[in-house]
Amino acid sequence: MAPTVGGRTALPVAVTANDLPQFVEPLRAARPPVVSLPALPVTVNGRIDGPREADAYQFALRAGQQAVITVRARSHGSRMDPFVRVLDASGKELMNSEEQVGREPTLVLNPPSPGTYRVEITSIDNKGGPDYTYRATILVPGTPDFSLTATPDIVSPGRGQTMLITVAAARTPGFDAPITLAVEGLPPGVEVVAPVIPAGRGEAQITLTAPADRAVPPSLVRVVGTARVEGREIRRVAEPWGILPRPGEGQPAPRPVEFQAVWTTDEVPLYTLALEPRQVSLKPGESVTLKVRAHRKPNDGNANPAIALEVKGLPPQISVEAPPIPEKAAEGTIKLTAVKEAPALRVYALVSGKLGENVQHAPGLAVTVAR
Repeated sequence: MAPTVGGRTALPVAVTANDLPQFVEPLRAARPPVVSLPALPVTVNGRIDGPREADAYQFALRAGQQAVITVRARSHGSRMDPFVRVLDASGKELMNSEEQVGREPTLVLNPPSPGTYRVEITSIDNKGGPDYTYRATILVPGTPDFSLTATPDIVSPGRGQTMLITVAAARTPGFDAPITLAVEGLPPGVEVVAPVIPAGRGEAQITLTAPADRAVPPSLVRVVGTARVEGREIRRVAEPWGILPRPGEGQPAPRPVEFQAVWTTDEVPLYTLALEPRQVSLKPGESVTLKVRAHRKPNDGNANPAIALEVKGLPPQISVEAPPIPEKAAEGTIKLTAVKEAPALRVYALVSGKLGENVQHAPGLAVTVAR
């Protein structure tokens, strides 16, 4: 539900922040051709003021010191599609973001020698103005950090149906800590299983399950990730991504968007899946059997065939036996077995079913091996 102020509906506004040092681009009248940045890491808050303008920033790197340069614009409500070039002190171009057109670019600079380097930021459409703002973050090794993207931007399951949000993590070099995920702002009745992105891994899938007895109205949500590094907590909000046309083209492609929304519909899926239990614990050498319940659409012969089952996300130390749910049956089983040498661990697995070309998911499964 949208918030109200004084009885009037208030529109949501995206606000972006991080805990890095902030640098604000000098006013145009007082700005040198190339702006020198303070010590890295830093986030630059800037704007392309006019047509064909290029904002240039220089910074120093030591021998072998890598720099990760990320420019965000559209995901912060800007009209700008950034194009980024990296140059050395002589003006020679070392790299650019041409292969990332239509996305918010990230470039990784491995300097050929110590010295001063320059990043130039322009807008692909060669325009500018008050709504052509951007945030450029430059990180160096030793700066533990991560960013997240969440796809898709619209999640609208039918009655009792489970849908996925795929969360991808981009880590700075050397940062391998687990990232705990959560979803804020979900509408009432929608169940969520938000896993942990394991140490060193780059992706996880959140499951959202709709109520079986009703539809719920839309709600703006956001996916949040937290990690602990050197005794402090790092918290990042995921950028939502949707499938949208590229600038000037009709071909759809993944692109950042401003908001992410969840609602449920009255549509009855061909079938839905549920697990019992949804959390299991076993010791090395032990096995556990789960029940997989299939709720097939009533009075629809297309829902009667056998349903193939698949389990993803388990480590090799846990084996899986997942026979199909028989034709017209309402229940199947999955057997998990931990090898005798299995270490202590906790992971999240995704159970999916396939009936013809129709793929459905069960709510996320938490699996613990306790020694």
